[in-house]
Amino acid sequence: MPSTPRSRGSGRGPDGSPRTPVIAPMSERQQLALVLQISSQQSAPAVPTPAAEERKRSRQQRNGRGETPLHVASIRGDHDQVKKLLDQGQDPNIPDFAGKH
Repeated sequence: MPSTPRSRGSGRGPDGSPRTPVIAPMSERQQLALVLQISSQQSAPAVPTPAAEERKRSRQQRNGRGETPLHVASIRGDHDQVKKLLDQGQDPNIPDFAGKH
């Protein structure tokens, strides 16, 4: 029995020195989580490409159904506006939220 009373879980060994933490084997899930955490901290932020910028801009210009201005103009049958948007470089292959082009 120790000479000085101590509460359980004091974090000290029998000789008063700090206990070393118990190292247990990690599961595959824990290993993957650790690798993902480390790699996300070390990776440099990616420089956006022009195509990524265009996709981002087209996402910002969508309505509640995911329709771009090109979708809306074609649904309305506004051929002049469709031609104007295509001449500006709008991508006709961007689907709306329903997957329609």
